[in-house]
Amino acid sequence: MSAEEDRLYGLMEIAERQQVAVQAALEGLAAEREALARERERLGRAVAALGQGTRQAVRVAVAEGFAGAAGKGVEAVQVATQPLLEELAGMTEGAARAEAALRRVVSWASWRLLGKITYCGDPARPCIAVDESAGKFGANSDYRVIKGY
Repeated sequence: MSAEEDRLYGLMEIAERQQVAVQAALEGLAAEREALARERERLGRAVAALGQGTRQAVRVAVAEGFAGAAGKGVEAVQVATQPLLEELAGMTEGAARAEAALRRVVSWASWRLLGKITYCGDPARPCIAVDESAGKFGANSDYRVIKGY
């Protein structure tokens, strides 16, 4: 093989490895997104259970004859649980913002990488521009830096 062919195969290998890396990153982000969705759902159930538990506690207190103190007890429970409920609501909103941010990062990274790939030769194969001035890397000096990085 000629040096030109070696370089072309090296570039193709770089592109293929980057495609594999991007795919792995996308799969990892999808798994993280699913984990965030499960966490949001779990937090939602916890908030609902907390509300149900609070209502049940108030009912028991009233049923046991603390009618006079029930109003203060309900207020105290509401005051005590309000910060927790607000924090849980904030966590749900934060998870949604994190998911949106992850989507933007994945989209940006995918277009950033895919925007450097073109097709060369007959048959058309994926190829990229490299920065020859950046040098050669790897045990066999068969790796190059993609132009623009």
